[in-house]
Amino acid sequence: MGRAGRGDEDFPVEPRGENLHGENSQELGPDLTVLLHLLHVPGGDVCLLHVRDAAHPEPLHTHLPGPCVSTRRSIFPGLSCWWEGSKTLPCCVWEHRGPSATLCCVMIRPYLNGFTIAFNVSKPSTWQPYVDSLHQFLAAYDDKVQEEKNIKCISGQYFIQGDNDGEEKKACQFKRSLLQKCSGIEDPTFGFSKGQPCILLKMNRIIGYRPGAGVPVNVDCQVQKGNETDLRAVDFYPGNGTFDLMYYPYYGKLTHVNYTSPLVAMHFTDVKRDSLVPIQCKLNGKGIINDVNTDRFLGRIIFTLSIGK
Repeated sequence: MGRAGRGDEDFPVEPRGENLHGENSQELGPDLTVLLHLLHVPGGDVCLLHVRDAAHPEPLHTHLPGPCVSTRRSIFPGLSCWWEGSKTLPCCVWEHRGPSATLCCVMIRPYLNGFTIAFNVSKPSTWQPYVDSLHQFLAAYDDKVQEEKNIKCISGQYFIQGDNDGEEKKACQFKRSLLQKCSGIEDPTFGFSKGQPCILLKMNRIIGYRPGAGVPVNVDCQVQKGNETDLRAVDFYPGNGTFDLMYYPYYGKLTHVNYTSPLVAMHFTDVKRDSLVPIQCKLNGKGIINDVNTDRFLGRIIFTLSIGK
């Protein structure tokens, strides 16, 4: 049984599902009515609920604002709200429990200004921000850092540790060198200088989840809409684009202190130039749902490549 844990990174908030208003509008505090709009934090650890004051058109909360205290109050099954100190607005969290694949959300790096990655090969100023973002993100994956903090594990099997919740768990090494041509070591520009960009894919963390039911989850990519030949070649690292079982299960931020989420690098080596090419990259594995049209982050990620000369 999996349990969603709180994320440790900030991600853009995207709508998921329908507005939960009308009969689901709730009086959550003195003179306060909020609309509950189910939102999804791509790549994060939980699907959170967005809370806004009914009197204001702009949302007042977009994520859990730090440690929340006071007593939880169940609003409806799976939803709890509570208050942080003397703040008026409550914190709300969607606590989906169980083996459901709806928690398998993914995110890409680099992520700068949306899900269109556009640059001109001949103009370094257009692609350098992507490169800088990737180097910053991968700093925690430096081989030396991983060797100092984490241990070598046995590939191809889950790394099951004790049930003592208070015991600090060991974490398996994920070295950036595993990403090979997308590591930023051999090519510090991650292929952007050649018009062959590397994009990194990361699954959200789910406490206790064992993806793939014993068979590693893998990734594939294709043109989402349009001419399939616009994407002629893509390479995956490590291996054939799989998430090794040894990185699971995840035991939570408090005890799995040095846990480093595994990555899959997608190296787009032959993409049509001077054109908007919508790409869909999917997780494939037992129990993985990746075909819900209303959710672009559920078991898949959709983004656009625009590579100029």
